[in-house]
Amino acid sequence: MTRLVKLADDALGEGILIDDDRQLVSQILVPSRYQTDHITDVPIMATPTDVYSLQMQLIANQKYWMWPVTGAVLTFPDAAKSHQVN
Repeated sequence: MTRLVKLADDALGEGILIDDDRQLVSQILVPSRYQTDHITDVPIMATPTDVYSLQMQLIANQKYWMWPVTGAVLTFPDAAKSHQVN
């Protein structure tokens, strides 16, 4: 399942894309720069620190991999589909 975690205040722009099935997390990104219509799970965080903390928790404690997101549509690239969960 893919979810987009972002700030309540879109002017600040921080967000991360998370794929829990493949244990992937994106770099910190600005969600408004991407097409996100296909993402239905969008938890809202109160501060940028909350977003950064979640990203680091996933990487450090839950062994998620950081995988960069590029392109106009907010999704992990096709190469990420072959990532195997440890």
